Amino acid sequence: MSVIDQSLLTARVYEHLRERIVNKTFPAGARLAEETISAELEVSRTPVREALHRLTQEGFVVYAPRRGCRVKPLSRREAGEIFELRSILEPLALREAWPRISPEDIARLESRLAEMGRTSAGRQSQAALAADDDLHDLFCRRCSNRYLREYLRHLIQLSRPYRSFGAGAPAHLRRLRRQRQEILAALRDGKKKTAGILLLKHIREGQREILTRLQAYAN
Repeated sequence: MSVIDQSLLTARVYEHLRERIVNKTFPAGARLAEETISAELEVSRTPVREALHRLTQEGFVVYAPRRGCRVKPLSRREAGEIFELRSILEPLALREAWPRISPEDIARLESRLAEMGRTSAGRQSQAALAADDDLHDLFCRRCSNRYLREYLRHLIQLSRPYRSFGAGAPAHLRRLRRQRQEILAALRDGKKKTAGILLLKHIREGQREILTRLQAYAN
């Protein structure tokens, strides 16, 4: 199997497992055994292992020695605390990053946003999350405060499992696209205050939507 074929297979296994975690086919605390999953999907253990590693990095799965991988429990309290901190720290990171955000940075993100619009319907959810990651990572990369940059990156990583809930809904994708377009336009036009307001709105609206979805998920 070529490297490309292996990568595509891993991506399909990842998407299959993530979907089963999100829709609670694999409930919180469920053990995810490589051998069982590989037998069920009729694939080797390598793409399963790589998919589980990615899910662990993204916070969907936790790994413990001698216990293996298990589905991480998600909570409204944790999500609320994560996004509350992001709503405070990320606009601050934007202000710190402002002098170092270049026209090339903005053009690259606008290109990614246009590329997302050409993505197939089946992959738009992942493309939207990737484009959103790029936007928030820009503020981290250009932020001059090392401690703020590192802590904010950690918060963004912790928030990723929560952001995936409902990420494929067309209305959600349209909202994300519109908000990113507005933030990038403010950055391009040199409107620092407007960009900060729009970024805060983006985070707050995402927080409310996620908490609502988690409430339904728990029921």
